[in-house]
Amino acid sequence: SKARDMDDVEEGTQMAWAVSCSISLVLGVMAIVRAMQLSIMAPGLALRGPEGSMTRAVMVLRGEYKTLHLYFYGSLVAMLVSTTVYHYVLFEGHPRLPIPSIVIIALALLYICYDYSSLETKLRLPPDRTRGRPGWNPAFDPRPDSFEASLACVVPKARAAA
Repeated sequence: SKARDMDDVEEGTQMAWAVSCSISLVLGVMAIVRAMQLSIMAPGLALRGPEGSMTRAVMVLRGEYKTLHLYFYGSLVAMLVSTTVYHYVLFEGHPRLPIPSIVIIALALLYICYDYSSLETKLRLPPDRTRGRPGWNPAFDPRPDSFEASLACVVPKARAAA
């Protein structure tokens, strides 16, 4: 069989594919550049800046995290749309042939979302138990065993007893 010529594809379908590819590319590059900038500049500010720089760096990273997250997942969704349109064109508009490929990509996207949610839950800070102080710091927790409990997660009991 002969390869399908792009001249046979409707203009709207061509435009949908081009736009979704462009959006995926732009958002993906923005996520990479932003992550690189943050990973270079934030530790520099935290370690070499004046007093209060560590807090400022952490607060900026917390704010930028959501933007970076939106860029990255927006890029993945646009890639899914682009792949869907590409498969539609590849299979010459047949509605059922691209379904297995699209389902595989959609399942991979759902797994990425599930994996992110699981990791975010594991790394989430505990509820604020510091009586009005922002954030949680085990050294300032009013419970006498809180620092030792957090240390036990890092240092094995045999070494902690020594």
